[in-house]
Amino acid sequence: MNLKKYFLTGLFIVSISFLFGQKIGVAYYPTVSMVGVNAKVGERFLPELRTQTNVPFEWLPVEFVVNYLFVKKDDYQIYTGLGGNYSSYYSSASVVLPVGINLYPFENKKFGFHIEIAGIIGESYPVEDYLRGSWGLRYRFY
Repeated sequence: MNLKKYFLTGLFIVSISFLFGQKIGVAYYPTVSMVGVNAKVGERFLPELRTQTNVPFEWLPVEFVVNYLFVKKDDYQIYTGLGGNYSSYYSSASVVLPVGINLYPFENKKFGFHIEIAGIIGESYPVEDYLRGSWGLRYRFY
């Protein structure tokens, strides 16, 4: 199964989640040029499918993480998680260990910001074993 099929499978799963009323959100990480789609599962789990932007489709890396919200307040959430990423262009796979905070400072708690630091362990692009820092925007449809 090639990378395009994984990406299309992820989009299909997200579409089905919308049909069944799943709690869906989207995220944009401009500092690392990534977008993500997440689905809140229960009260504490937030799995997210991510991919890079500004790259050709045949290079498109895929990252999947399952985050656990260990602090969950109206204005913020603190999470940690576990996941992996794969790049067909670099023929590499690695483990992703994110830690972050989602901030919802406005009265409408759908739009917010996030800050994340993630350990990338394994044969990843562009180097092996590094620490990735990012920040960005988050929107919840629920």
